[in-house]
Amino acid sequence: MPRTKLKKQGRIPHKVTFVSGIKFDSSIEARRYRELMLIYKSNPRRVQNLTTHPKFILLPKFTHKATGVNYRQTCYTPDFMYTNEHGDTVIEEVKSSHSKKERDYQIRKKLLLFQNMGIIFKEIIY
Repeated sequence: MPRTKLKKQGRIPHKVTFVSGIKFDSSIEARRYRELMLIYKSNPRRVQNLTTHPKFILLPKFTHKATGVNYRQTCYTPDFMYTNEHGDTVIEEVKSSHSKKERDYQIRKKLLLFQNMGIIFKEIIY
């Protein structure tokens, strides 16, 4: 008899939502995308080069010399990245007040900010 793997649900249920063919992990993230698009349409200079789910490599893959163990690369994928009217790169992350405190998220955020000192990082808390 074949085994089926059940997908583990997180503490906060999220509904996957599609907007303009783009997959968002929650309806709140999709709503923020719509807000950014409205801002772009009203004043294109405020939100330029909007990208959803850009991938940042925080640590490349490597092999530990002493043990020979291979480690995968460590990535961080924020929800949105765009350039504001002043030419600054802005990264936005939509988080719940609970998931904002998760250790994994905090470490990845710190690594991203350390490697990209010139960016503006915004957390949209719901």
